[in-house]
Amino acid sequence: PPPPHSPPSGAAAAAAGAGAAAGAGAGAAADMSPVMRLCELLWDLGGPGGAMKARDADTDEEPPSCRLATPHAEAQSHHSDKRLQPPPFTATTASTSRPSPLRPAPLIHSIWLNFQPDPTSNAVLGPHWRHVAGPAAAWQEFGGVAACVGPGSFVQANYGAMQLVLREIADMVPEGSRVTELHAGIGVIGLSLAARRRLAALRCVEVNPAAAAPFRASLAALQQRLPGPREQRA
Repeated sequence: PPPPHSPPSGAAAAAAGAGAAAGAGAGAAADMSPVMRLCELLWDLGGPGGAMKARDADTDEEPPSCRLATPHAEAQSHHSDKRLQPPPFTATTASTSRPSPLRPAPLIHSIWLNFQPDPTSNAVLGPHWRHVAGPAAAWQEFGGVAACVGPGSFVQANYGAMQLVLREIADMVPEGSRVTELHAGIGVIGLSLAARRRLAALRCVEVNPAAAAPFRASLAALQQRLPGPREQRA
């Protein structure tokens, strides 16, 4: 299961590297049975309860509401160093009801399998995915922006440090800037700047095709919150 605030390699719990048993992609049912039993065990131990079932994109939860961040906003926390704490935020989960102080969020949001059929490849992820349980994507707050995170997405593991970095970057970018973010991933840095600063233009560049759909979802959610006419191209 992932650490708090940091779904590894995307949605939440992605069981990677099962491709050796699955051949070129889908894999035979007999080959997949040990992997599926492991997934069921993980779901029973750390999931939100209920049967292990993949949820289609049209049934995924809506993006969470995020307050528009300001560069100097301090997170409310009982810890001594408040700069390293994320702003108050409740992430959505695979359960039908939101987490509460009396009922913590489940450890596992969703389960994806990734298949790497080439045993000689040094690439961590292969081209084939199987959605096993939970919503297809997760939503996580970065710098006041609701970011959609898919199974092939990359996110920073140190959540508190990333929030601080986003704040420092925003301090360096004047209003009306034209910004290009290289190696943008799902566009967290660029979109957080769009939320904090009124940019003249924003371009996010990324070669990973798995980042495109989460970026567009995050952009659409942000456009609904930003005041005034803004023209964006994904």
